[in-house]
Amino acid sequence: MTKTERKLAKLNGTAEKEYGALVTRKLRTRYSLSEELATLRKRESDPDAFAAYNAFAEECKREARVEVFGEEGDV
Repeated sequence: MTKTERKLAKLNGTAEKEYGALVTRKLRTRYSLSEELATLRKRESDPDAFAAYNAFAEECKREARVEVFGEEGDV
């Protein structure tokens, strides 16, 4: 998103929706919904797979935050 598009998205309230949709699109590049749910269910029995998923999810969130809001930080 351009700086102007980010400002408009914030003003019209679509930024949060766009952020969520972008995180999901990024997650789907590596995990299907079924794979994601399976990884979450197996958190205790396969902590290494969960840790890899979680690290990727956090990276997707960071990238989406920069793209949508133009800033870094925790979400």
